[in-house]
Amino acid sequence: MENLAARSGPFPVFQEYGKIQKVQADGCLVETPSGLVQARQAVGCLIRPQPGDKVLVCADPDGAAYILAVLERRQDEGLEIRFDRPAAIRVSQGRLSLVSQEGIDLGTNQDIQLAASTLEVHAARGEITMDRGAFLGSFLEIQAARVKVLAGVLESVAERLTQKARRSYRVIEESEHVKAGSLDYFARKWLSFKGRYAMLTAREDVKVDGERIHIG
Repeated sequence: MENLAARSGPFPVFQEYGKIQKVQADGCLVETPSGLVQARQAVGCLIRPQPGDKVLVCADPDGAAYILAVLERRQDEGLEIRFDRPAAIRVSQGRLSLVSQEGIDLGTNQDIQLAASTLEVHAARGEITMDRGAFLGSFLEIQAARVKVLAGVLESVAERLTQKARRSYRVIEESEHVKAGSLDYFARKWLSFKGRYAMLTAREDVKVDGERIHIG
C-alpha cells in the first residue's frame, strides 16, 4: 500500500537544453547533457523542430520526454507551424491581422470558405485562374477604365438587356444572325446599309416612306 501511495503522488520531472539530431515519424532524437533522448513535440510547442535546433526538453523518470519549445534556429532557415488535427484561431474581441512583407500563400487539397458581411480586396494587380467558376448574387457593379474579354464561346441570357454608349464599334469577320419578335432601329441623323448584295423580304407588306426616294 505504501508503494502504491508513493506512485500515485507527484513525481519529479527535469528540464534541460538539447539539440535536435534527427526528426523521425514518432518524435525527435535530441542530444542533451544527459545523453540522447527520444522526445515528442509537445502540443504547446507550436514551432515544428528540425535538425540543428536548440530546444527545451522535459523528461520524467519513466522515460517520457517532450520538447517544450524551440529556443534557437539559424536566421536563414524558416519556421513551420504544423497541426496533426483540426485547428482553429479565434479572436473573441477585436480584429485578426495577417501581415507579411513578401507575400501570403494559402493552399489546400480541398476547399477554402470565406464568410463575411463585407468583403474588400485591394491589389495593384490580380489574376484568377480556375477551370470552372460561378457567381451568384442579386447585384453586380463593375467600374473600370477598360474591360477586355477573350473567350472561345460567350453566351448571355437575360430577361432584359440595356446598353448605353457614346460610340459603339463591332467587327464580325464571318456572319451575324439576329432573331427577334420585333426589330426597331432609330437614328437621329442618318441610317446606312451597305453590302455587295442586299435582299429585303417580307411575307406581307413592304413600306418605304420619305420626302425623296432614290433607287439606282
